[in-house]
Amino acid sequence: MTIVVAFLVFIIWTVYRLNFPENLLIDELILKPIIWLVPVLIVTKLNINSLGLSTKNLVKNVLIGLAVGLCLSIERIAFNQLSFNFSLLVVISALFTAITEELFFRGYLLNQWLIKSKSPILPMIFNGLFFTLTHVPIAIFVFHYYGLNLFSYLLSNFISGFVDILFGILFQVYLGKIYT
Repeated sequence: MTIVVAFLVFIIWTVYRLNFPENLLIDELILKPIIWLVPVLIVTKLNINSLGLSTKNLVKNVLIGLAVGLCLSIERIAFNQLSFNFSLLVVISALFTAITEELFFRGYLLNQWLIKSKSPILPMIFNGLFFTLTHVPIAIFVFHYYGLNLFSYLLSNFISGFVDILFGILFQVYLGKIYT
């Protein structure tokens, strides 16, 4: 069922990206959380724990999440996909994007795939690749990247997906599910 939810979200997000112009505020604060998280909540019968949410160590986990977001932003800056010219709107939308994507990718997908797998490595690789795949619609339909720009963007997202795998491993070590 998890893979069905993942591809349903991907298809809905792709159709949305194809048919509607980008509106940063509405996209990231309202529509992305609805499109990405509501299907999960419907499938799990409104079980908020299915998104990986817990009040245990909340402040520590939020700080870790912010550190991960900072690392990914630095990676994006290195690939010239973000600039230091941030506005408050960009910061707020990035925060909401990070929360939505973390809940979806690590909170729901990764945890569900880990439950069904004997080894944590394959679910983390699959999660990272799916992360990359979900960024293709915005590259093509919003940014209108083609050729070298598309390749560069997808390579950057692949690297982000790989970094996501590494963060997934660190997350699992932190939870004590992988022992070093």
